[in-house]
Amino acid sequence: MADPIVFYNGFFAWATSTASVASAAPAGLKSVTIPISRAELEDAAMGDDIAATYPGIMSAPISARYRQNYAAGGVDALAFARWNAKTPFKIKVRAVNSAVATGNPSFLWSRVYISSITPVGGAHGEIIYNNVEMRPMTGCLFTRSTST
Repeated sequence: MADPIVFYNGFFAWATSTASVASAAPAGLKSVTIPISRAELEDAAMGDDIAATYPGIMSAPISARYRQNYAAGGVDALAFARWNAKTPFKIKVRAVNSAVATGNPSFLWSRVYISSITPVGGAHGEIIYNNVEMRPMTGCLFTRSTST
């Protein structure tokens, strides 16, 4: 059995646009989650004795949590500008910030937008975090790659 993967050095890059290969990786990433699912379409008919379903369209939202940073180039400036302008861009996520390989695939979205941000939130004495939610846009390709 292979050793477990400890999630401590993930990679999450935001391209500057949908056509760009240049990217920014805002500092302070605490967590990233990419739950992938398909809609379940009811497929049972009269006479069936089981609730059968059929796989529908895919859902692949992205949730990231950053330590808040209000400096120029920080997560607040990057996320707010893209959220406010509804800017589409590409992203890439890997479990480990090292070379892409069979054991460290990249997950890529060709066209996402920022659907929500949390510029201020928390309680007295707590670290402020910015929760950034991204969603695929029309025309988005979602892929898993062991070479890119």
